[in-house]
Amino acid sequence: LLADAARARYNVDGSGLKVGVISTSYNYLGGEDYDVQRGVLPDNVYVLYDDGDDDDEGRAMAQLVHSVAPGAELYVSSWKAYRDPLTTSLQDTLEDQETFAQRIRELVDLGCDVIVDDIYNPFESWFQDGPVSLAVDEAVQNGVAYFSAASNNSNVSYQSEVSLVEAPSH
Repeated sequence: LLADAARARYNVDGSGLKVGVISTSYNYLGGEDYDVQRGVLPDNVYVLYDDGDDDDEGRAMAQLVHSVAPGAELYVSSWKAYRDPLTTSLQDTLEDQETFAQRIRELVDLGCDVIVDDIYNPFESWFQDGPVSLAVDEAVQNGVAYFSAASNNSNVSYQSEVSLVEAPSH
């Protein structure tokens, strides 16, 4: 990314910015102290929720943000409580979307200038606004720069034949 070159050229390091990260877990695997000792994370990451998954992608994202903008304050939140995917009900899925939206609002309320997420939720509304997209819209209306990974599941996506419908003749 040449972030070090950009920081030097423009004399910026993220100081004064608050960056919120929404992902899976942050310290489920217990590596935060090691990362702080190595300097890949600051010692003052504010963790709102760390509701556990088994991969700590939230910490990895925080490491990336810190490497690009080491002066920024970091806020991290898991997007939902961990649930066993084999027993998750439709009601659980709807609650997860509401929780994700609430986590976005909490980061906005804490004054985050930038929010990033890497969440792929195949049950989120595709063709209409749902709780998460409405919360993102609210964040952007409040001046937050919001960046979301469209997905990080390789070639797993929605695909459909194009359906051409003729307009009715009058």
